[in-house]
Amino acid sequence: MARPGERDAALPPLLAQELARVPTLHAAYEPRAMMLPIRGSRCWEDRLLGVLGERPGATASTKLAVAFDHADLVRRLLMEVKTLPVWAHLTLVRPVFETCVQVRWLLEPNSPRERVGRAVGAALSDLRWRAMIEADMRGIGWTPSASAQSGTDRSAEVARQAADAGIPAATMPDTTRLLRHFGLIPGRSQSYLFRFTSGVAHAQIWAALSGDVEQYHGETFSWQSYEANTDLTASILVAAVRHLELAGSAFVAYHEPAAPVVATDG
Repeated sequence: MARPGERDAALPPLLAQELARVPTLHAAYEPRAMMLPIRGSRCWEDRLLGVLGERPGATASTKLAVAFDHADLVRRLLMEVKTLPVWAHLTLVRPVFETCVQVRWLLEPNSPRERVGRAVGAALSDLRWRAMIEADMRGIGWTPSASAQSGTDRSAEVARQAADAGIPAATMPDTTRLLRHFGLIPGRSQSYLFRFTSGVAHAQIWAALSGDVEQYHGETFSWQSYEANTDLTASILVAAVRHLELAGSAFVAYHEPAAPVVATDG
């Protein structure tokens, strides 16, 4: 029999320091998520392309909101409730890795058309998921309202808008590829940390066994008790917060006007 154990969160100093930064990082991101485009910013450049120009910033903003929500819950769980679960904190941090590198990919290009093309590709992928969920719901008797637009219809509309604007949709790479591209250390990837969080989310045995294990074997029964591996937890959460910082900085930079070119006498 396997049973989870729960230990008080005696956090390594570096982990406590990084988690404590999450509210500050959120405070830097949030005003930009609510502001109108500033003339000369990349956000403003994208809006000049028409209705699709809203997509890079809006998509990145939603993804970052999800990332901050998860990161702050982990912070409160470990620092305020002072509880370190065996596995659950790793499933909570998984979206932080995923969404942060996606945000950076969406906002990375210098070309407005390429940024919008990436956001269109992300939208079409999302809408395919929405269409599948709607099909499942219809299978159990759900009926949409007369004014509702289905995921399939919305996808067709976005595709038409992109075709009319001459903007090709780009396919977003998977998270492990994005983590290699946006590594915290040049030439090195944190994809293995994301794989740990994914393994736990899918209850894969190799990931479940990554904690500290105590075993007992008796005559009539045996058990294994698991506690979180604090070193692994620290590695994963510190990396997640640093990815959050970089994604938030990319979002802030996207809304800032470009620095003026100052002419100099030659």
